Amino acid sequence: MNNTQFKQFVGNRIFSVDFTKANGDLRHYNARVDVKAPTKGGSNPVEHKPHLVTIFEMNAQQYRTLNLDSIKRLACNGEIYETI
Repeated sequence: MNNTQFKQFVGNRIFSVDFTKANGDLRHYNARVDVKAPTKGGSNPVEHKPHLVTIFEMNAQQYRTLNLDSIKRLACNGEIYETI
């Protein structure tokens, strides 16, 4: 799944994602994309990388970078995307 496919799948809805961090830990986020909350700084440094997407993690109320290659399960609007 690339950045464009990911954004088409979730749209501007809240989604849940289970993924593996770089150190091997499993994580779960409830998040959204395209949140227009105030930010510090200027441009998005990962915007041009097709395997990374910036998300807004709802519980922590913070932006996170998600590596799309590490997704194990993605659920949005009753649809589920799982990798093996």
